[in-house]
Amino acid sequence: MLKRKMLAFLLTYLSIVLILSLLLVTDNNMYSEFFLYFVLIGAYSLPFILLYGVPSSIFADYLTKKLVGLIRSGVSLLIHLAMGMVIVVIAGIIFENKSLLMNFKSFLSEYLIFLFPTLLAAFLFWLSDEMLRSTFIRNKLLFITKSLDKYWDLKR
Repeated sequence: MLKRKMLAFLLTYLSIVLILSLLLVTDNNMYSEFFLYFVLIGAYSLPFILLYGVPSSIFADYLTKKLVGLIRSGVSLLIHLAMGMVIVVIAGIIFENKSLLMNFKSFLSEYLIFLFPTLLAAFLFWLSDEMLRSTFIRNKLLFITKSLDKYWDLKR
């Protein structure tokens, strides 16, 4: 399971950094700054996805281990998304606790910008994990790795 989670982390990390970098570059028409955005977003998102996303996904697996099929998948998605929202609230409590308690509307307007990337990352983590859990995808990955191993042996 840990191997699958780490591969899901890698897929999520690369896709969220690429998507957010492309969104920022196309929004600002600053295509020459793509690499800078890619590095900055990558540096900021790496610890959050690794240290919060992976344990959240393991927690979702633990909570849904007795469920099967689409029910398990749907509940797992809801848990992933809820955990994505929780990290935004936790960050708000840590950094803006007075604003949160005094004026929730201003807190929401300030932290709403963080909600989209966290929910997108949570969704992508869930999606990549579900794809890796799928036997069809696992068999395709196994076929590709075996083919690459055979190709590598022929090249030696």
